[in-house]
Amino acid sequence: MPKIDVADMKDYVRRVIAKDTLRIAVVGDVDPDTLGKLLDKTFGGLPAKASLTPVADVEAAKPPQRAFIPLDVPQTVVTFGGPGITRHDPNFMAGYVVNHILGGGGLSSRLYTEVREKRGLAYSVYESLLWMDHSALFIGNTGTRADRAGETVDAIEKEIRRMAEEGPTQKELDEAKSYLKGSQMLALDTSSKLASGAAAIPARQAADRLYREAQRHRRCGDAGRRQKGRPAAVGAGPAHRDRRPRPASRRPARRGAAANGD
Repeated sequence: MPKIDVADMKDYVRRVIAKDTLRIAVVGDVDPDTLGKLLDKTFGGLPAKASLTPVADVEAAKPPQRAFIPLDVPQTVVTFGGPGITRHDPNFMAGYVVNHILGGGGLSSRLYTEVREKRGLAYSVYESLLWMDHSALFIGNTGTRADRAGETVDAIEKEIRRMAEEGPTQKELDEAKSYLKGSQMLALDTSSKLASGAAAIPARQAADRLYREAQRHRRCGDAGRRQKGRPAAVGAGPAHRDRRPRPASRRPARRGAAANGD
C-alpha cells in the first residue's frame, strides 16, 4: 500500500474503466432519447475497450482441511466452505434451493435448527453461495465459545454431509420454493431494486427479464406506474449511442479465529 501513488490509480482507471466493461442500469421516468444523451455526456469520453489482465479460473480448496489461527478475542469464529457452483452451471438453481435449505434460509435452515436451536452452540450460523466470473464456492460462518468450537464444527460437518447424502425432504423443498418465489417478487418491487437487478446480470438478459417483470407489475398496479403521462424506462448495458428502446447475481464471511475447510 505505501508504494501506491496517484500515477498508479490513474493507470488503473485508464486500463479498467471503459465502455465495454461499464454496465449501466436505469429505471424511472425517462425516455430512451433523453437517457442516451445523458449517458453520452457522462460516459462518452471513456475508452472503447478496457485493457484487463487475464484471470485464470480458480477452484476453491477441497475439504477436508482445517486451519486454526489463535487470536486474543473472547469468541471463536468458525468459517467453513468449499468449492461451489458457477452461475452458468445448469444445476445452479437446484444448488441455490439446496443452499437455502442448508444454511441460507435464516431461522428455517438446517444449520440454524441444529446448531442454535437444538444444541445452543451459537447465536447465529449461516451458509451461502458465492459465484464469480472465474470461481465459485460455498462459505459459511458462526461464532461460539472456545470450549465448544469443536462440537460446533462437528455439528456443521454432520449437516453438510447429511444434505449431500440424503438431500432435502419434500416438505423442505416445497417450503424453500415457496419462500424463494415470494422473495423474488419483493426483490423487484422498487425502482432501485430493479436497477440493481439489471446491473447484476448480463445486459440483454437483464433487459428482457426486467421488461417482463415491469409489464406484469404494471398490469397488477404494483409497480411501473406511469408518471406524468410517460412510461418508466428500464435499460441495462454498456453506455453507447444506440438509443433504440430495449426490452427491459453472504454476506461475506467474517474474518475468524478458526477456519474449517469442510
